[in-house]
Amino acid sequence: MEIEASGAQVVITLARPHYHLADLLAGMSPDALREAFDWGGDVGREAVE
Repeated sequence: MEIEASGAQVVITLARPHYHLADLLAGMSPDALREAFDWGGDVGREAVE
């Protein structure tokens, strides 16, 4: 929580969590990311072998 005094008021708000990209992607691999999304079949030059 964040508590702030503003004049005669006290404002209490929930603190938002702070995320780090390295923590969010820990343990991810290109294979895991490839399996996470289904983009459909290849339709052009994007086919990778």
